[in-house]
Amino acid sequence: MKRAFTCALLLFWALSTYVVFDYFSQMDFAVKAGNENPIITIDKAELSDDDFLSLIYKKCAQYNVNLTTSYYPNSSSVQPNELFTVVQYTTDFSKYKKWLTHGHLPVSTNEFITTTKLNDKNVTGLISFFNKNYSIDIFYLNNQFPFLLSRDYQIDANNSRDINLFIESLKQNGISCTEPVKFTTTTVLIGNMIFKIILLLMIFCVIIIWGIYIIVDEYKTIGVYRMCGYSPAQIAASILNKHFLFSYIMSLSVALIFNLIIIATYNHLTEYFKYITICLALIVVFSITFFVVTYIIAILISIYVRIPNAIKGKKPYKIVIGINTAFKIVIGVALLYLLSHLIFLDSCHKDIKLNFFNWNILQSYGEFPIYTNPSIKNDYELGVKCKKLYEIESKRGAILIRPDGLLSLPRELYSPNDYDLKTNPNNPYFWRNNNVMINNNYLKLNPIYGENGTRIDLSKFEYEDGLFILVPEKYKEYEDILKQDFIETYTWSFYIDKDAYDKEIGVPAKHHEPKTVKIIYTQNDSSYFSFNPAFEGDKNYFYVDPIGIVVNSVNYGGDTYYSAISKGEFKVKLPSSLTKFDYFVESIRECGLEKNIVSVKNSYDEVDKLLYIIKQEAVNDIFSLILIIAVIIGISIFSTIMIVYVYRQKMSVQCMFGYSLFRRCTGQIAFTGTTWLAIFILQFVLFHNFSLFATLFGFLLIMVEILIVLVLKHKLSKKVLQRGDIF
Repeated sequence: MKRAFTCALLLFWALSTYVVFDYFSQMDFAVKAGNENPIITIDKAELSDDDFLSLIYKKCAQYNVNLTTSYYPNSSSVQPNELFTVVQYTTDFSKYKKWLTHGHLPVSTNEFITTTKLNDKNVTGLISFFNKNYSIDIFYLNNQFPFLLSRDYQIDANNSRDINLFIESLKQNGISCTEPVKFTTTTVLIGNMIFKIILLLMIFCVIIIWGIYIIVDEYKTIGVYRMCGYSPAQIAASILNKHFLFSYIMSLSVALIFNLIIIATYNHLTEYFKYITICLALIVVFSITFFVVTYIIAILISIYVRIPNAIKGKKPYKIVIGINTAFKIVIGVALLYLLSHLIFLDSCHKDIKLNFFNWNILQSYGEFPIYTNPSIKNDYELGVKCKKLYEIESKRGAILIRPDGLLSLPRELYSPNDYDLKTNPNNPYFWRNNNVMINNNYLKLNPIYGENGTRIDLSKFEYEDGLFILVPEKYKEYEDILKQDFIETYTWSFYIDKDAYDKEIGVPAKHHEPKTVKIIYTQNDSSYFSFNPAFEGDKNYFYVDPIGIVVNSVNYGGDTYYSAISKGEFKVKLPSSLTKFDYFVESIRECGLEKNIVSVKNSYDEVDKLLYIIKQEAVNDIFSLILIIAVIIGISIFSTIMIVYVYRQKMSVQCMFGYSLFRRCTGQIAFTGTTWLAIFILQFVLFHNFSLFATLFGFLLIMVEILIVLVLKHKLSKKVLQRGDIF
């Protein structure tokens, strides 16, 4: 028993140090990369690059503020175990001095510090991350590309007053600047690691239950001690010292020594002192919790011990059986939830693989992240520029697919009213909530056919004012309502950004003539592929029979183009040979967007990322399921042994009177079934979902438990008849 308990503790400490390793490696990166500092967005407006930088350096020195901007060149495409690179530009290097492992801080503009040893004369020093898969290069702010100057900055100062004075000073000098937004990295990291934390707590609960079982097993010893006059506190201390102290010290020592060897091999003990401090803090918390709980249980049992029963060898195993059952219900609910989640992940994976040809097309397309300082004036001007960029890139083959209304929401967020909006054409808001915006290039990839079977091609209308909408022929009877609704919404959306801009600058509102809407009827059951893993569509990432709104280069206001580009719904065609972003630099500059668009990311990266997340979550679920099943089987074995012990006399009488094995086990079988019924009901009440596979798997576990009960009772019955006891 002691060896098994020591092994369980060793497993627990190993998992604990792994969780701390994961947390600390991410926290170390977040702190050194400045991710815990508030974020502000700065627009240098009409200032030249030199004037802007001169003013920034002057104000940073005046208010003792440090500005840092970060660039992640491979954030969307980095694979597991690959180097995650960060490039930073800062106004002050002094905060990095404490992290230097070699060399000195940069002095001139061209010099920089890094984590990777480079054969570069401009590298003046090295800093290190706890996680060797992270890399950072840090330059002076005036060493960056000009088009990066207007963007988000991490701001660091001694107090919030200096930050507020700095921001106010920038505004007085004509630089637009947002209020600081604070992010708490610790909370985010713990949220991301919640699965590992829950797993850790579950194992800890098993260890505590195991400890209680060991204490109950000493019931006779407790009775003897009480009879001899020992106090409950003395008895509890004696039991803890006898059964737990050595196991704790042994398992903890092995875990820490092994951990030291692993870290030394992994990163040569970089930041090891800080890491081991967190480990020890966690160990202290868990250790105090364990010893306090077991100490209290031991004292309570010592206080309420029935000495005659203890001397006779009767032990209160019913307490442990009750605790086991309660814990089994909790982890049983977790088991069914994980099974349902695993089935959901499998369904997502199949949906993606089913349309692999369509997803693979995205490898030839990219998206532009846009940096901006939001305001009515800026948004309008940006919309005008984006409209021009849309025209240029459409000629190169860019595609647009933008679900609108309800179609842009995940199905699980639908309310009962939303389902009526989506399925009832008589609902006045049906037409506004069931459409997708596309362009003609999209129709080349995802053909849609007219009611006469002809493939729809609107290339010749690329510069025609007015709107073409593709409507399934089953909606013909609603033509008048549909057309009137689209004329109203289209006219409003065409002028909305211009009207808002005119109002902002004091221009009187104008009356707008209704815009033209032309209907093209399509075959029923026409489907539009979403080309975005965030949009699941009606089935397998396809939208079935929506209204297709065809956007060309002139038939919408600038805000529509701006929104489509910034959200990644407008996907540009990538070159096959040139460096990807270099290919777009000329058109971006032509549109005046060089300070807003500084990179292009591959559209397939989101698909790749989703597949990776699905794989990781599935592995986590499977590992948890194996652990939970092992715990449930262990609980079943322990409970059966204890039930046989408690009712051994009754079982002996039943054997002598010829009761069959099954008849002797009916009580425990009924108890097992009732426990699982409670698990099924609780899972449904908490999560409101039903999975046939999870239910069948639950029934399979019930059968396994019943088999364990029958086999154990058969073997233990022989021991009881032969020796009168099972131990």
